[in-house]
Amino acid sequence: MINRVVMTFSGKKTKSVQRYQCHNGHLFRALNGGSDWDDAFIETVVYTYLQCLSLNTTIAIIRMFYRDDILSKSVVLMMIE
Repeated sequence: MINRVVMTFSGKKTKSVQRYQCHNGHLFRALNGGSDWDDAFIETVVYTYLQCLSLNTTIAIIRMFYRDDILSKSVVLMMIE
């Protein structure tokens, strides 16, 4: 197990994630275990985007609400996708 910082609806949280390691020392993540974004946070970002239909405005609102520089245009587009 390793600890990862995951952005959730209520802010950053530390989450334990199962890691698998082969005999050669390569690390593999479990399915659905390695995302840096919680589903509720993704829904919040997409909902905000749908309300204002502007990437710059969405990023500004999320940065203001969470007081952290965590999003870029490419990350928002990936979440919308």
